Amino acid sequence: MTGVTKRFLYGSFLSVLNKSGNKLVGMLSTLILVRLLLPEDFGLIAITLMIINVTESLSDLGPSNYIIQKKDLVDSDVNTAWTLSLLIKTLISASLILFTPVFSAFFEMPSLTISLPLLALGMVIAGLGSPKILLMGRNMEYGIPFKISISQKITSVLGTIIAAFVFRDYRALIVGHLASTISYLIFSYYFAYQRPIFTLINARNQWNFSKWILKSAVIGQIRGNIDTGFAAKFIGAAFVGSYQIMKYYTSLPVSLLVQPILTPLIAALAKLKDNTNHFNKQFETVCLLMGSLGLIMFTVLHGMSTTIVFVIFGENWLAYTYIFKVFSYLLLVSPLSICFGKALMSMGKVKSLFVFDIISLVVLVCAIGGIFAFAEITSTNFVYIKVATDFFIALSLCIYAFNALVFTLNKFWIKFGLLYVGNLFFYYCVINLPYLDNIIIWRNELVVVAVSLLFNLLLSLSLFRKDFLAILLQVTQSRSK
Repeated sequence: MTGVTKRFLYGSFLSVLNKSGNKLVGMLSTLILVRLLLPEDFGLIAITLMIINVTESLSDLGPSNYIIQKKDLVDSDVNTAWTLSLLIKTLISASLILFTPVFSAFFEMPSLTISLPLLALGMVIAGLGSPKILLMGRNMEYGIPFKISISQKITSVLGTIIAAFVFRDYRALIVGHLASTISYLIFSYYFAYQRPIFTLINARNQWNFSKWILKSAVIGQIRGNIDTGFAAKFIGAAFVGSYQIMKYYTSLPVSLLVQPILTPLIAALAKLKDNTNHFNKQFETVCLLMGSLGLIMFTVLHGMSTTIVFVIFGENWLAYTYIFKVFSYLLLVSPLSICFGKALMSMGKVKSLFVFDIISLVVLVCAIGGIFAFAEITSTNFVYIKVATDFFIALSLCIYAFNALVFTLNKFWIKFGLLYVGNLFFYYCVINLPYLDNIIIWRNELVVVAVSLLFNLLLSLSLFRKDFLAILLQVTQSRSK
């Protein structure tokens, strides 16, 4: 196993452990918060963070990606990236504070005058973090970011829970967010101290690389948050709160497993981009793992949606189970779309990603706008259209990247298609055919999921037995060394 592969596997392991720890702590805190706060409280913070995320994306120059791909790196590159990011974050934060009354009047939410300025300040606090963090991705060092992230999350959750018992409203979530940004600032210097130097000496070079990432980040944030804006304006904060909670929990598998596993992918694939055959082979392996994982996650969340909502949120949230179930469909394509997107990034095709983001944003705006223009405005219609559009966009990215990366339709991709078709066909037979009630007397969600997962395993092994054995052998050899 090559050194690059070893570092990729180790980085993936730490990244998964990091995300899993963060999400586990977050899940435990949410279990407490949903019983102390109202959906309107979550809705207010969701709207505030929507505004923050969209505007903060204007400062996303992709400094880590710039540092990773630069062949000859000097100290001024790191300091310039840090300085540019901080200056833009400060400007955006000041603008948000100035325009807070406008946002409050537009969404008809007076509480935004409190939440928005405070969270905007958090943007600047996070921007002051140690510049040494920017070097971690280039060197495929994930130990220190892991320590910082875990420490940051624990501090944030403790602050949120304590504040929830004290205030019993949205102010608890504000306290938690500020605790997160302040702790990041402190821990970044504690674990990775590097004296920041204000300089713009290499600003032109970074801008030439980062302008496409910046544009893509802005479009991506608008695309990711526009649904919240529409829902807040036309449906109400109460729906936004439940909508965001269900959307968050269905995306947890992606956050816990897919994103962490693929975090080192850009750096790893970038080192293989000059060898097309090796690049394709390694990428096919990653796609196989992500596709299999996506099928498993969908089966569990869709098949056990009622049980999951009841156990996690309680009986009062069962009315929103349909949101949870509909969003679970995105798990079928999200892992693969993320995988293909990172592959495009590793090959330097950032302009291609930006063009795709522009097109997908237009599609999403037209789809959501069509609800309010031509259909009845209901929460159900909104959820179905949003998920269907996101599914189409993610699938389109996979097809777009497949062609852009010059893959061929070989036996691997044919078998990969059979894996998806076979698993989904069997799953829907299990949950829909009425005669199964006579065969399986105790037919509940757990039985349906267990039978479907068993079939998933058998079909996967029959189609990709050699591929899975090769992956297992690589992991075993890595541990033995």
